[in-house]
This record gives sequence, C-alpha cells and structure tokens, in this order.
Amino acid sequence: MIPVLAVSRTAFREAISLLQVPSNVQSGGDATFGFMGGRLTIRLGNASTEVAAEGQWPGRARVPGRFIQALRKALPEADPLRFRVQNGRLYAEGYSMPCAWEELPTPEVDIPIPSSLRDLLALRRQYSGEALAAAGAAAAVARAEDQRDEIIRQACDVLKRFGVKQETLIGRVDERARQPRHSLTEKDRRVIAAIARAWTILAPLGFESDDIRQLIEQGVENAWNP
Repeated sequence: MIPVLAVSRTAFREAISLLQVPSNVQSGGDATFGFMGGRLTIRLGNASTEVAAEGQWPGRARVPGRFIQALRKALPEADPLRFRVQNGRLYAEGYSMPCAWEELPTPEVDIPIPSSLRDLLALRRQYSGEALAAAGAAAAVARAEDQRDEIIRQACDVLKRFGVKQETLIGRVDERARQPRHSLTEKDRRVIAAIARAWTILAPLGFESDDIRQLIEQGVENAWNP
C-alpha cells in the first residue's frame, strides 16, 4: 500500500506558517510527517504543528527540514494537497524529496460499546483502513458513513429552500465531528423534539430555538428550587 494523505491547501499553508523553523534546518535538521486521529502532525526540531487530513498513513516519513522551507516558498496549487510516500521519496503533489519511511505497528482499535453513529464515524479519522479491518469494524464504519450521507441528503432537501448548500452542510458536519463526542440519551431526544414542536408554534411571535431551550432550563431549575 502506498501511504497517501489529502490535506486542505489553506489549512496546510497556515499550519506550516506557524511552525518555528530551527536555525540549523539547512544543516541537517529533519522533519517528520506522522498521522493519527485524523491529524497530520509535522515535527521539526522541538517544534510541531498539525492539520486535519484524510487517507492511509501507517507510519512516519522523515525528510530533510528544507522540505518544509521549500513548501513555504512554493506550495503546490492543488487543493486538497496530496502527500504520498513512493520509491523512497515523500511527495507533495509533484514536488518530492528523499525520505526514510518507518512502518508503525497497527494500533489496537478501541470501539466504544455501545457505539453511537458519531462513535463509529470517529473511528475512520482515528484509525487506518487496515486497523479497522483487523478489528472487524470496517463494515460497521462503512454502514455508519452511508447513514451519515443519507442524513445529510435528507437535511439538504429541507434546507435547500433557504439557500443552504450541500457542501456547506458537509463542512459543518465535519467540523462538528471533530469536536468532543456527546452521545444523545433518550431524554436528550425528547427535549430536542419538544423544542422543535414549540418553536414551530412560537416562531411567528419571534421566538428562537434558544429562547425555548432557556425556558425549559428555567422550568427544570424552578422545579428543583420551589
């Protein structure tokens, strides 16, 4: 398998611009490219930076530090940027430099039990395809991704009349997925349903969903403090 990662060009440019380059970078300092939990981590000397990425990268690539300097000066135009290790070289699109590749052991997959939809989707960002397959989780993750795509499709059907584009919704879903996970309880679902019904009734009077949520919270607080 050829290690390949896709990274947002804008996010990568910002990440390496924040990386403090040691003064000895031209005289032998090395940079490493590692991947874990859906994040590409770049280390150079004692400094490091990271950026969201997608792909398969079951190891660590070590290149001369001037590779980072070169990308800072002339970053390829492709978006997303694709990095790969092939024939002893690390490629950033068409630009490459010799590298040393260190294969890392396949991590043990930690599967929450029971697993929510968000739990299963998070596994794709945290582990390689090989690790998921070895743990017997690949099919469950694939089903979760199909379910996510169907949810997005249904939401787009509802929101498109308001000018919400599918790519905007997908971006928001991805952003939410990277935040700490919170599995909805049955009580959470009942509260959300109540807010939605009340908002439908009260919206003509200028109510927002947050107004209704605050009313519910105040009611619960008053119930505990008569």
